[in-house]
Amino acid sequence: MSNFKLPSRDVISPTQSDIVLDNLGAVTADDVSNVIKKMSNKSSPLDIMPASLLKSCLPEISRMIANIANASFNARIFPSSMKIGQVTPLIKKQGLDAANDANFRPITNLSTLSKILERLALVKLQPHLLGSPNFCPMQSAYRAGHSTETALLKITDDIYRSMDNGSFVASVSLDISAAFDTIDHDILLDRLRTEFNVRDTALAWIHSYITSRYAFVKVGQATSASCLCKFGVAQGSVLGSLLFTVYISPVGRVINSYSDVRYHKYADDTQVYIELKDNSSMASLSECISHVQYWFLTNKLQLNSDKSDAIIYGTVQRHARVASPKSMSVAGADILTGVKIKSLGVTLDRCLNYNCHVQNVVQSCNFHMSGLRHIRNVLSHEIANTIASSLIASRLDYCNSLLYGISASNIDKLQRVQNNLARIVCCVKDRSVGASTLLHQLHWLPVGRRIQFKLASLCYRILHTGQPNYLASMLTWYEPVRQLRSSATGLLVVPPHRIDIAARRFSCAAPRIWNSIPSSVRTASSLRSFKTALKTHLYTTQLSLTV
Repeated sequence: MSNFKLPSRDVISPTQSDIVLDNLGAVTADDVSNVIKKMSNKSSPLDIMPASLLKSCLPEISRMIANIANASFNARIFPSSMKIGQVTPLIKKQGLDAANDANFRPITNLSTLSKILERLALVKLQPHLLGSPNFCPMQSAYRAGHSTETALLKITDDIYRSMDNGSFVASVSLDISAAFDTIDHDILLDRLRTEFNVRDTALAWIHSYITSRYAFVKVGQATSASCLCKFGVAQGSVLGSLLFTVYISPVGRVINSYSDVRYHKYADDTQVYIELKDNSSMASLSECISHVQYWFLTNKLQLNSDKSDAIIYGTVQRHARVASPKSMSVAGADILTGVKIKSLGVTLDRCLNYNCHVQNVVQSCNFHMSGLRHIRNVLSHEIANTIASSLIASRLDYCNSLLYGISASNIDKLQRVQNNLARIVCCVKDRSVGASTLLHQLHWLPVGRRIQFKLASLCYRILHTGQPNYLASMLTWYEPVRQLRSSATGLLVVPPHRIDIAARRFSCAAPRIWNSIPSSVRTASSLRSFKTALKTHLYTTQLSLTV
């Protein structure tokens, strides 16, 4: 750490809040029942009884667990018997060297009873922590209404805006080495006390929860000895993820001290980017990353330059006319800028045309369709439809709101996948039977309509919940200068843009799709009824075009 010097820049101080959380409150049998009902039937290898048995014993078991939880919260002690975890190493990505321990993710299996107790504490902790002004507003992990899709919509919206200004955008994806495993418990507890006002009984219980934990590794039939975990939070635990986001929340204030640098976080994944307006922009980004690196080091975390990626976004025309920077400085190392980057499961290329992403989705879907085709004759229609939706259609739908406005050729590639999937599910090999007929039988919206469905559904939820705030701030109700018939129709403002690709950003695409929906659909009383009415509208519209 002696080689690092903190840049001479004032970092925004934490905001002081008067709201204090000093206890976790009382737990009722109904609280326990609600938690257990929402759990899956998946059991842990450390369980004495399976989760399905717990569900069958309601409400008797609920009263017992409620008594255990209340005793734990009041005594400020997390039971020692629930502090042991079985670590199962899982390879991070296919194709990585299995002989390298760094290529595995240590997922911890905990007992079901331990997770129930954690979820009961989460109900008390989460509203307080997420409601704090010191919780990072650009953190999208483990928050209701936030997702990888909303995070990417925010990032790409910023990039499209810069493209509309005729600029490049330099972006760096920062990777933290063993992020969850290196958290310092003392720093975490101090941050909860000083910045999030968690005090007294509540803080003492969290101290008991994170300390004196043991874990052992099991691979196949081989089991290691248990060892004390002096640092970190368990990957696979319920509270660990929330506590991690609290631990690294101040990073947002560090980046915000650079007014021209933007960022977004999803758990330990941090995207830092800047519009290259002049020659000083790249220097500002490099200094910001150095500042972030220093903060991580002082908080017992380390950036991994080997796994950090850099890319320069810009329009096809601008890349053809102007040479973009070939490398960036990340954590003291020069990293070459690539032509594409994998971010939160989506492949983003430097022109945001999504050619590589579509190709990857098609390959993945074709692989799973090949397996489904081999076993289709032994499956019922309902089971085949369920498998098709969970394994293949889910891949077509993942973050598909980003694909609004992409080329017709890319939409056609995805549509062919869906058409072939419909033929497999319906057991139709006769090519004379049109794919639109099969989609009609399955009540599947075609790919283009599914993109519209996703954008409109996101828009409805954001307008009614205000979450995530970073997307809600992009939507503005239309208010005409004069009182017209359109004044009460619930339309949104579609912001102007200079180039066509900028119209694909969420702040333009969502209002355009929203305004195209009939008023009777937009005014639905709930998200569920909205989706039902919206699907009927899109389905009817598509059907009229194919007739």
